[in-house]
Amino acid sequence: IGCKLPVAMSIAIELCPTDCRGRFGMVLVGIAFSIGQVFVCVAGMVVLHWDHSDNWWRWLLLGCALPDVFGVPLAWIYMPESPHFLLSRGRHEELSDQIKQVAELNGTEGEMLQDGRVRQLVEDGEADKWQWTAIFSPQLSGTTVFCSVVWCVCAFAYHGHVFVYPLVLEQRYHMLVDDALWFVALAGAAEIPGVLLGMWLIDVEGVGRRAAKIAFFGMAAVTALCVPLFTSPTAFLVANMFLKALINTPFCIIYIVASELYPTTHRSSGIAFCSSTSRVAGSVTPVLLAWCLAQSVTLTYQVLASVLGLGMIATVFYGHETLHHSLKTFAFETLEEEDEERTPLKSS
Repeated sequence: IGCKLPVAMSIAIELCPTDCRGRFGMVLVGIAFSIGQVFVCVAGMVVLHWDHSDNWWRWLLLGCALPDVFGVPLAWIYMPESPHFLLSRGRHEELSDQIKQVAELNGTEGEMLQDGRVRQLVEDGEADKWQWTAIFSPQLSGTTVFCSVVWCVCAFAYHGHVFVYPLVLEQRYHMLVDDALWFVALAGAAEIPGVLLGMWLIDVEGVGRRAAKIAFFGMAAVTALCVPLFTSPTAFLVANMFLKALINTPFCIIYIVASELYPTTHRSSGIAFCSSTSRVAGSVTPVLLAWCLAQSVTLTYQVLASVLGLGMIATVFYGHETLHHSLKTFAFETLEEEDEERTPLKSS
């Protein structure tokens, strides 16, 4: 799972036109992910109804692995290679063939310049010099640190809520597993309106990716502080659904931002590294939040609020906006355009 998403996100972003890049990326990591989460909860309820033994989770795990059985042949047959990647690696003949194929599908063969041939950007053999360790170079180290911090924040808050929410329901309202799964499924479904709102905001002139992340982080932190105040099951459910939507949306946006900040030569490597660092935060989450829950529900949500506040602060101090920016191909382009990308919170 950790290997697939960075590559899939990179290909999707690199295949999309600039004006719809953010919306398409949000659909991939937001709506599709939320639908999958609801599917897992529903599948869990079905399996629990069918198998009451202690091994019910094995059937659930098997069912969750089945989509890959269909995904592998679909990707092998239908997924094209990224044109940005082909260009950065000097595979110009393959890229020219791909451009011609796209033009034929769109019926625009007559509009191709130079019969679809592309200009060579790197010398033969030079493309092999791009190393993934360059994400720690002066050109990309700031991006790597920022994305790693925000990814850790998002992973801690998101996976922490998924982990602790059923336990809180059991502790507060003595819910059984199948009832708790239903509440978790509703919280997962609530992510979709948040993604739709974020999908619109990140493309609004004067808002963009950065201000949208700040707003969602801030609202999520305030909401997390308020959630324990609700005592009735219905009010507590609604508050957690709202919180889950606010937590999930910046998690989706960071995939878009990272894809637009890293150049093609290091896009997949950068996303993979930053995403993998968040697994460290995710592994700490159960231990820390389980201890917090043993103290009080209020403390648990206060810790979530504090972490979300850290994400907001990190985004405020990292002044890069990527709305309407073209994708970079090489790392040195990042340094050349650094001053152009730093923008105030409210653009003119």
